[in-house]
Amino acid sequence: MEQFNDIYNLGSEVQLLDRQSYITQSTKLINRQVLRMHSRHLVAWLLRATVILYLFYLGAQIVDGVFGEALIWTAGILLACLLFYISRGHCAVQRFRAAKMYWLRDDAASLTG
Repeated sequence: MEQFNDIYNLGSEVQLLDRQSYITQSTKLINRQVLRMHSRHLVAWLLRATVILYLFYLGAQIVDGVFGEALIWTAGILLACLLFYISRGHCAVQRFRAAKMYWLRDDAASLTG
């Protein structure tokens, strides 16, 4: 029983973070994570845009005839898909951040409470 009391006393000396510093530190971590997610998404759609532009250039300048027209149309359709991808990725990152901030506020409220 004394061993339990020693462990309990050791744990009682640990200082809990105050609410404001907890929110500040966690917000910084969340913002860094969101910045990494945004940058990965940016790199991904830039690579896709490069491929689409190459297809368009290939269809317009190098390949003649029906196959060239097909490449141009394919690049146009892929461009529309890319715009949809950009929009969805940005919204997903924003939803992720909003959810993390919600849970952060909820955790911070339980610290005081």
